[in-house]
Amino acid sequence: MKRLICNSIILVLIFFTAPVKGFCIERYDYLERTDTLSVKTSWQLEKDHIILTCTRAGETHTYQCDSLGATLQWELKNSGTNTDIVARREKKSILIKGTFKSESIDKKISIDDAPWYQPMSFSLTSFIKSDKSSGEFWSLRPTDLLAFKMKAEKKEVQFIELQGKEVEVQKVKVSLTGLRSMFWHGYYWLRKADGLFMKYEGVNGPPGTPKTIIEFIRERN
Repeated sequence: MKRLICNSIILVLIFFTAPVKGFCIERYDYLERTDTLSVKTSWQLEKDHIILTCTRAGETHTYQCDSLGATLQWELKNSGTNTDIVARREKKSILIKGTFKSESIDKKISIDDAPWYQPMSFSLTSFIKSDKSSGEFWSLRPTDLLAFKMKAEKKEVQFIELQGKEVEVQKVKVSLTGLRSMFWHGYYWLRKADGLFMKYEGVNGPPGTPKTIIEFIRERN
């Protein structure tokens, strides 16, 4: 699944807390590596309004989520591909309008009652804090805006080393549902203490595509 992170995301970040006009702002930086290519991604989360902004390589994703992390609206802007879209949820539909890769788009995607998790690396926080061992959700693939039903499964609690420190994390496997599960899956590691996204590993493309690894770098002041 192409760049489900920043999404995955994804997709990648630093958490910093500071009051700004009544808002609680958290900022994080992450490093995404695919073979020899490295891309830095930055997150800014307005916790009072649950608005997450993710920027990477000339592309900006802005997500509005509810208190459980489910996506209400997603804006994607990329001047390099002439993309400027807004996708929003209305009951059992996702409405998408704007310009996508220089083409006008106005479409309605039918889904079910399951939540929409566009920035999985953020939306999975509520899942790991819950008593559920698995759950299903929807996500749009940023490369073509197709909707996929996904499944998240809690795996073991681990300790991983990041930036020279050991961090206790909850490992989560994310895959497509049904028979499609054999075609793609990825792993997320979220900090056990607060659900902060720490790491991702997965192949974000067709067979033969190098593995993508996204890791937390630091907290940015």
